[in-house]
Amino acid sequence: MTVLHTILNFYNAQPPNSTYRSALKLLLANLDKVKSSGIEKLAELCCVSPATMNRLVERIGYDSFRQFRREVANIYDNYPLHNRCFPYSKTAEQQMPDAYFEFLGELMEQLRSSYDAQTIAAICREIHEAETVFLFTDALVTHAKRMLQLDLAVSGKQTELFFAPDDLLDAVNRVKGPCFVVSDLDILSRNIAESFSMLEKISARGIRIMSIVPDTMPQVEKYIDYPIFYRSSRTSLDKLQIDMIVNLVTIRYRALYID
Repeated sequence: MTVLHTILNFYNAQPPNSTYRSALKLLLANLDKVKSSGIEKLAELCCVSPATMNRLVERIGYDSFRQFRREVANIYDNYPLHNRCFPYSKTAEQQMPDAYFEFLGELMEQLRSSYDAQTIAAICREIHEAETVFLFTDALVTHAKRMLQLDLAVSGKQTELFFAPDDLLDAVNRVKGPCFVVSDLDILSRNIAESFSMLEKISARGIRIMSIVPDTMPQVEKYIDYPIFYRSSRTSLDKLQIDMIVNLVTIRYRALYID
């Protein structure tokens, strides 16, 4: 998830008449000007004060305006490499639909062949035995995660969803009673290093973890009790695979403990 996705998530979550929503609407319309703008100029473009722009940058999750501007400019300048539905850079336009379905079929077949019913059942038992289940994602919140979280709540679990590694660590440090962590990692996330550190610290506390991770990150296995790997294409199909794995856990959990 890039800084532009983060901006859109925050923008979409704001009330219609909020100052932050109005400012971000103008920022999104002027992405080409971010690189060359200081905070005063960008604040003027967004019709807010520099102080409000600073607060907005902090609310989005950045320590400084300079860091925010650098990341926005980098993604904008290299946008042809980002936000792709699938890796089609060498595919002729008229062949793209067929290439998309072919690639999607390959991913689904790999997901099917790697499916381990015993591991999924073990994850469901861990969830069932926990009093609190923490969900962590550094990607977009999707319907699949909401479905799992609702099933957990209906089955009597305390459940919270976190996006920032530090927030999850704080919650884990405060929790009383048995808990379990369900996470997923996005190789393109700007928080990937912090997420690694988070998993290591949670594991050191003896808390059990399931994580859905790209196949390019085998090093996380030493921190995770139940790693489930997917074939990363560094495109939006990574999110689709994560959702499908979450769905497989949800289906089994419901069959065992709800339905």
